[in-house]
Amino acid sequence: MAREAGLDARFQDVPVPTWRLAGRVFLVERHVNTLVRVASRKFVVDFRPPDAASWSRAKIIGDANAIAQYFGNLGVEQLTAGNPGTAYRLFRRGLEVDPRAASLWINMATPRRRRAARRRRRWRWPETASCRKPGRAIARRSRSIRASLGAR
Repeated sequence: MAREAGLDARFQDVPVPTWRLAGRVFLVERHVNTLVRVASRKFVVDFRPPDAASWSRAKIIGDANAIAQYFGNLGVEQLTAGNPGTAYRLFRRGLEVDPRAASLWINMATPRRRRAARRRRRWRWPETASCRKPGRAIARRSRSIRASLGAR
């Protein structure tokens, strides 16, 4: 709205050195506000300022990154509400806007890993049905999956 009024307005990423536990997920909080310049004065517009914000370390970010962080926030809300599929789609939407939003790449891995874990619990590997020693087949398959995910 500030831009519509002809003001110089930019988004700022404000460091919030806070981790919190939400269900079974640890979250690091991110916060965005708006810096508005009017003549030689600067004003910060912030609708929900966090308690532990480090205002002195705030940095200007582009519109795409601010929008990506918005989708990331929506995704985290869905993830903590037990909707990993919706969370994944929101993280992907944020990455479509800003593919350099590293936190979204990290966040996107959580619902994917949970989904894969649920599928492994529900489903037996097909080769175990005809195998004399199904434990070995499962272990072999598990090692190949972990290797493809980068786990050691």
